[in-house]
Amino acid sequence: MLLIVAIAGTTGCNGGGSAGSGPGVTVTPAQMAITYYGTLRRCAAGTRCDTPPLPAAACPAGSRCVSPANGAVLVRCPGPMRSGIHCYALPPSHTRSARHGPWVILQQRDLSCFPARGGYADPAAACRALGDYVRRSHDRGARMCMCPLELWQSLATGTFRGRRVALDMAPCATCGMGHAAVADRVLLTPALSS
Repeated sequence: MLLIVAIAGTTGCNGGGSAGSGPGVTVTPAQMAITYYGTLRRCAAGTRCDTPPLPAAACPAGSRCVSPANGAVLVRCPGPMRSGIHCYALPPSHTRSARHGPWVILQQRDLSCFPARGGYADPAAACRALGDYVRRSHDRGARMCMCPLELWQSLATGTFRGRRVALDMAPCATCGMGHAAVADRVLLTPALSS
C-alpha cells in the first residue's frame, strides 16, 4: 500500500528532545511517500472485475493522496476507518495476473513528526523508526539474500531532512542492515488492521 509520510523536523523524528528545536534552529520540513503491499481482493463471482472490489473514497481534507500508478483507484481501506490511512486498488492488469485475478490493495499513511501525529498507533515511534531506517540504509553491510518475488515494490521516496531520498522498504532490503532495521521496516509498514 502507499504510505505517505510527511515528516517535519530534524531531531524530532529521531526521538530527539528539545535539542534542535530551540531558538535559531532551522526545522527542515520533509515529505515521504512509502508504497507497500497490503492485501489482495478478489472480485465477486459473476462480476466483470473491471471496478475495484472496495468502495471508492475521496482524499481526506489535509491529506496528500498520491496515486502510486496510473489506473490506481483511491478506495476505502478494509477494516475500521482511521485518520491518516488511505488505500489504493490496482487492477489485475497492473500485476500481470489474469483478467479476473485479484486486485492489489496498496496502503498510504500520513505521518507528521513536529509534532508527531498521523496514521499510526504511535506516530512518535514511527518518526523515530523512519529516522533510524534512513540512517541504517546508508550503513548497510555486505549482503547476499534470497528474496521472494513481490507483487508491488515497497519504496519510500521524498524529502527527508532537506534531502531527496529513495529507500527500498521491502523485507529483503533489510538484509545486511541488522535486526533494528527489520524492526523499523515492520513498524513503518504495518498490516491494514494495525
